[in-house]
Amino acid sequence: MTQLTKHIEAIIKERACGSATNNEIVHYIKQQMEKYSDVVASIPFDCMTWKKAYSYVNLDGKKLEILASPFSKGVHTTGKLCSVSTIEELRNCDMKDCIILVYGDLAKNPISAKDYPFYYPDEHKEINDIFESRKPKAILAFTGQASNCGLHPFPLFEDGNFEIPSAYIEESKVSLFLHHVNTSVEIEINSQRLPATASQLIATKKGYKEDLIVVCAHMDSKDDTDGAIDNGSGTLVLLRMLELLDGILTSRTIQFVPYNSEETYHAGGELVHLEQLKDKKVSYVLNIDTPCFKNRKSEISLFNIDSQSKMIKDVVAKEKRLSIGEPWYEGDHMPFAMQGIPTLAVIVEGFNAEGVFYTHTKRDNKELLDDKIIEEVSTSLVNLLLTIDGL
Repeated sequence: MTQLTKHIEAIIKERACGSATNNEIVHYIKQQMEKYSDVVASIPFDCMTWKKAYSYVNLDGKKLEILASPFSKGVHTTGKLCSVSTIEELRNCDMKDCIILVYGDLAKNPISAKDYPFYYPDEHKEINDIFESRKPKAILAFTGQASNCGLHPFPLFEDGNFEIPSAYIEESKVSLFLHHVNTSVEIEINSQRLPATASQLIATKKGYKEDLIVVCAHMDSKDDTDGAIDNGSGTLVLLRMLELLDGILTSRTIQFVPYNSEETYHAGGELVHLEQLKDKKVSYVLNIDTPCFKNRKSEISLFNIDSQSKMIKDVVAKEKRLSIGEPWYEGDHMPFAMQGIPTLAVIVEGFNAEGVFYTHTKRDNKELLDDKIIEEVSTSLVNLLLTIDGL
C-alpha cells in the first residue's frame, strides 16, 4: 500500500466539522504534517454538529416525508399553511404562527447564513430578518437542482444561528401543498443541534524570510458524503505537496492549512487562521479546492497578479496537468483576494459542466479518485509554488 493510498483510506469518509470522524482525521493529518513541517499548531474552536431523523408533513391523514434543513431547530407542531414565492409576497405576508411554504423565485438559490463573515448580501439579510421577526412556526421550502452542487432538492437554509425551524422538499410537490393553503396541518422537523469542538491545523515550513505563502485546502465535508473530490482530493494534494518539499529550503516561510469548516455555516477554522495571520505579511495564497476529477486538468485562477502573471502563465503552460482558467469566486481564497493579496485558486477544469453533479452527494466517493492524477497535480503545483517563491 502506497503512502497516498493510506491517506485515501484514512481521509476519504464523511467528516463534517466537529464530528468524531472529523476530529480523528484532523489528528491523522496532524501526524502526517509533523513529519515534514517545522511546527504544526492545532487550535480548537467551538462549532456545532447536528442530527436528523425522519421528518414529515401530515396532509389529509397522509404523512409526506420532508428533509430537515442542516442545523435546523426541531419542531413538532400544527399550523395554518400560507405561501410566498417572491420577495414582494414575503414582505407583505402575515405569517405569525403559520407554517409557511416557500417556492418559486424565492427558492431558486440557497439563502446565506446569518452574518456569514465573507458573503451576506442585503437581500438575504432581509429575508432572514423577515422570517425571524414575524415568527412562523416552521418553513417548508420547495427546491430543485442546486446550481453549485449535486443536490436535488437542496436545502434553502443551512444555518445554526437561524431561529425558525425549516425543511425542504422537491419543487414538483408544491401544487399538492398549495391546495391546502389556509388549512391547518401537522409538521414534524426532526433535527437536533449539538455543541461540539473542532480544531484548525496550521503547519509551518520555515524559509529564509518571515513573509508567508499560504497553501490551503478545506479538509471537511458536508454530512452524508465522503467528499472525495470535494475536497478530499485537495487535502491529498496539500499533503503530497508538503511531502514533496521535504528537504527543500524555500525563500519564504510556507504555511500549509487544511481548513476545517468550509462546508458549514460559520467558517470557524478559517477565522481562526485569519486571526493568527494578523501582523504577518502574506505574500501569496494558493487555495486548492476540488482539483482532481477524472482526466481533466486543474485550472488556475489568478487574483491581484499583474506584473508576475506572465511568468506564472509560462510555468503553467509547461505543466500538462495545469491550465489558466477564468476567475473563480467561491472558495477559501476570496478573503485573501478581497484584501488585495496575490492569490491563485485551483479547481478542476470544467467543474460546473460535470464535477458539480457529484459534490455534496453520496456519489462523491473514493472511486472517483486516481492516484496517478493526484501525484501529477501535486508535482505540478509544487513546481508552480517554487516559482512563486522565487518571485
